[in-house]
Amino acid sequence: MKIQIQKIGVSAVLALSFSAVTPAFATSTGGQWLGAPANNIDVWRFNCPAGSNGAVARVSDTAPVRPALMQVVLSKDSIPTIQRTAPNEGQSSSATVNDGPGSYTVAFKKTGAGWEGYRGDVFCSMNVGGPFPLLVDVGGLQRVINQ
Repeated sequence: MKIQIQKIGVSAVLALSFSAVTPAFATSTGGQWLGAPANNIDVWRFNCPAGSNGAVARVSDTAPVRPALMQVVLSKDSIPTIQRTAPNEGQSSSATVNDGPGSYTVAFKKTGAGWEGYRGDVFCSMNVGGPFPLLVDVGGLQRVINQ
């Protein structure tokens, strides 16, 4: 009985350590709001460490449902990716920039007027072999524009 409990405990620890490749380990902005004007935008900067392939970002449009939708734009060296849009109370697909280690900028913006809630998630991707990159926490996530 005691050995079986230990095996279950070890299995749980291994399962948690392998879950590091999931988005649960992203660095999040936490719950945020954009103000009423139609052109409001929040901009954040972060760093990906040496060995990174690049960065990944997504946005979640949080409740309550509003007419505007949230969008995410990720860039490095001022060259933005195609923006991704989240449905009301949903999550966008990922915006990805494979431009190696360094400083990245992510913008969270809305499609129209009215207060809008969101949560942004950003990751750095590391190629560890296999079909999927390892997503790791970013360094120094800081807001540089707050609207």
